[in-house]
Amino acid sequence: MKFNMEKVSEKFMITEGKFDSELLKKVLPAIIKDKTKFVTSTGYSSAISKAKSLSIRLNKSIILVLDSDTNNANKTEEKKEEIEYIFKRLGKEHRVKIFLFQPEIEVIFLESKKLRSKFEDIFPLFSSKISLNAKKTGKRQLLDNLTQEEIESLRVETSLKVLIELCTKQ
Repeated sequence: MKFNMEKVSEKFMITEGKFDSELLKKVLPAIIKDKTKFVTSTGYSSAISKAKSLSIRLNKSIILVLDSDTNNANKTEEKKEEIEYIFKRLGKEHRVKIFLFQPEIEVIFLESKKLRSKFEDIFPLFSSKISLNAKKTGKRQLLDNLTQEEIESLRVETSLKVLIELCTKQ
């Protein structure tokens, strides 16, 4: 993918957790990462709270990256509109952009043809029976072993592509 460097401005990207930030740092193109300050939160509400605080204190663009926690597109859109309304009330809707992975950021591994089987080997059907510790270990293993070819696949085949486009428009 080619990007116009002039269109990528300095910004904050706020995520729900450490893994989300690490994943985005690994898979986003360098021209975006180099102009982005990643802010890690401790969950959904914490991320929104940090975005509100930063939007009030600083005159920088903010991209709030969250999990929708649903597979329902209508519910995802409703959630996005509710969050956008928070920033509209603050008069910061032009500074804060919302991006929701549906249902969660890890979905990009299933959206990518190159990574789907690798992901399903680590997480059979992303079963809730897998312990939290096993999920953390598996996600870490998957992230640490991504090849450049797999990263490119994530950038063009998955919902990550839409986030990249959002970053280059701001």
